[in-house]
Amino acid sequence: VYNCLMDIQNWNNTLHSNQEKYPGMTRWEVFMENQNPELRQETNWKMILPYIGFRTQTSCKAGTIKLQRKEFFLGLNGKISTGDELIGLLELVEGRELDVVWLDNDEGDILKAYVYMRGGDRIICEAILKPKFHRAKIEQTAKDRENMQLVMSYINTFSGYISSRKAEIDKVMVIDKRTTAVNNKFVIPGLGQPSAYRAREDEEFEILDDNQPDTEDMIIPEAEILDAANDDPTVFEQVSNDIKTDAKQLLLKQITGNY
Repeated sequence: VYNCLMDIQNWNNTLHSNQEKYPGMTRWEVFMENQNPELRQETNWKMILPYIGFRTQTSCKAGTIKLQRKEFFLGLNGKISTGDELIGLLELVEGRELDVVWLDNDEGDILKAYVYMRGGDRIICEAILKPKFHRAKIEQTAKDRENMQLVMSYINTFSGYISSRKAEIDKVMVIDKRTTAVNNKFVIPGLGQPSAYRAREDEEFEILDDNQPDTEDMIIPEAEILDAANDDPTVFEQVSNDIKTDAKQLLLKQITGNY
């Protein structure tokens, strides 16, 4: 493969075959200077990347995706997202397990990286390398200040998103139901367990008949009605009167005896 690539490189760096029309120009120079400027220069990464790229499992935490020991921000169309666009992406991927399909060049720099939900096949957004900048103002260039402004805008958007999510969470009252016991070495047998009756294997049971007797066929004996007009005392009344008389006489003897 290396030899084939070297042949292609050397061929494009040789003089063009039509030196009368393009004197002193190589094949590559003629191609670059004479192609139609309206031609689309961008590569259709969405179509080819799932087939030629590498798939890595990762996640999004604090709006940042770690890939190949580097940090990446969320973005669309090759640009880092901020504001409402970033908030919409955070609602989809923040704290989720993701798949990132990416491709790098010979120097190890990632050319393009697309973010998918874990196991999914729909592109959510792009993963764009986090911009770098010098922190010392004396060393900062215009590009450094531009990158710093972009990073701060990204961080501020994420902080506002977290604050809004925190405000949406209602206050939760936590009831501490933990026991004060240190251990369970002292145990009362049967305590805390519902008691259940267990029949012996040799115990017999009486099965009640579900067929209840018909109340219409039952003969209820007539109750005997006592004659309230009879003034003759019964035996019970006579014995009760005798006990009351004896008790009164005994009480009188005790009272009179004290004097």
